[in-house]
Amino acid sequence: MAGALVLPGYGRRGPAGRFVAVGDSSRDAVWSDDGLTWMQASLPAALNWRAVAWGGDCFVALAAGSALYAWSADGKTWIPGELPFRGNWTSITFGNGRFVAVGDPLSGTSTGAMWSTDGRSWHRAEPLGYGYWRSVAYGGGRFAVLAYLMDTTLWSDDGDTWQSSATKFSGWSKVCWGMGRFVGVSCLRGETCSSVDGVNWSLGEMPTYESWYALAFGKDRFVSAAAWSRNGAWSRDGVTWEKILLPIKADWNCMGYGRGRFVLMARGGGDALCSEDGLSWVQAPLPVYGDWNAVACAEG
Repeated sequence: MAGALVLPGYGRRGPAGRFVAVGDSSRDAVWSDDGLTWMQASLPAALNWRAVAWGGDCFVALAAGSALYAWSADGKTWIPGELPFRGNWTSITFGNGRFVAVGDPLSGTSTGAMWSTDGRSWHRAEPLGYGYWRSVAYGGGRFAVLAYLMDTTLWSDDGDTWQSSATKFSGWSKVCWGMGRFVGVSCLRGETCSSVDGVNWSLGEMPTYESWYALAFGKDRFVSAAAWSRNGAWSRDGVTWEKILLPIKADWNCMGYGRGRFVLMARGGGDALCSEDGLSWVQAPLPVYGDWNAVACAEG
């Protein structure tokens, strides 16, 4: 591959450093040990798989509008499980020894969150109330949640009992933790937000007015990518951002970081992008075309 990324020391070493991605309306998942060479795997059912995370000893994948979940020790073989309740699950993270998942409450429910210490046995969290809860992250001993088309954020020290705080009304799409702070991006106004405690938030701006969906932290920097665009951006502090140009235009939707590289995935995508620094990217063909919603790496 011309201009291929060289990542010394990576090989078939089991799940450590392995990326896994899941997507909509499909049983397909894909996995890679280096972000460049991808293999296909099968999930238990063709659902709208919206979230995946690694924690403890397994990956966990969640779907929208379903009580079915899946877990895997290696990202290749997936085992189905049944949740005690359904939800429009949109995001999952791992921190403080537990998985925490959030989503949009289904009609007649107000839960919106659940947690698990092992990824197999799940517990209903305190009701979040109605909201388009889009993304959850862990850092600094705390979980934080951003919402779409709301001026309310949520925070919790245990993923079970939640408290609310305020931020600007926007289309918040993703949140992550790095450099001692939470950072979020918006899919509506090219806005960003940041908080050192998940309670008090300040606003910033991306370098372009676009729909920013993909976001990750790694190698002392935040990196984001916009939907239906070649534009990306990076920041040392999550406040001041610089524009970068991606190799191809796509509906960039999710990003993960692990073992010294970023991986970027798109909806309606047959290629991933891989980068050592979040600035220079190379294409990586996928074994199957998919609407990729989430990517995670088996590394902390």
